[in-house]
Amino acid sequence: MSGELGFLKELGRSDARLRAIEGKLTDLARELDLLERRRQEELDAIQRRKDEHTELLRRASRRAAEVDELDGRVRAYQKKLDEEIISYKEMEHLREQIRLLREKMDTLAEESLSLMEQGESDEISLREEEQQHRQRLARLDEEMARVRRRVSSLEADRAQELGQRESWAQKVPSHIMEHYKRLLEQLPDPLALVKGENCGGCHLRLSETTLERVRAEREVVTCENCSRFLYWSGG
Repeated sequence: MSGELGFLKELGRSDARLRAIEGKLTDLARELDLLERRRQEELDAIQRRKDEHTELLRRASRRAAEVDELDGRVRAYQKKLDEEIISYKEMEHLREQIRLLREKMDTLAEESLSLMEQGESDEISLREEEQQHRQRLARLDEEMARVRRRVSSLEADRAQELGQRESWAQKVPSHIMEHYKRLLEQLPDPLALVKGENCGGCHLRLSETTLERVRAEREVVTCENCSRFLYWSGG
């Protein structure tokens, strides 16, 4: 076999390995992106849950404050009834106001009590959800760490393979290397195995002269149809 063809084949194998590594890195990047999105969604979901709980407590607090405010007004009206000299009409008005305020207080007090009970129950549920959230987050972090370790390993493999590729590329004559680079820009496989009488790349029939030259393995031969470098199965 021609030494130049041997170097080309090793270069082609190196590029194939690099493509495989790049493909895996691309897949891992997508996987990592998906995991990061899931992690952010997990954080957003628990934050929304906490906000809902906080709002429930605020509603309970507002109802309690409203009850206290109404109670203060009732006390003020009652004090006026008990201690001041007022007209009968004003007295009746204050008594009616006190009655209405107490009815409203009763309604608000029930709402406040119900909201406080909901808040206590919701707090228990929230603690359980937070524990489940931490467990899911830990699993996601563990999975992301695994993916990153795999990425680091593949990047190391890529760096090593690039070094080996460079050593093979330096052994290929410049004019052949230029043709190889042009092919690589257009095709994933610049080299093709001769299958029967056909090019294994474009699958078109090769001339007898080309077949003889390939079989002789004394020189670098290209396909007259697709320009791929050709090699014989025995090489």
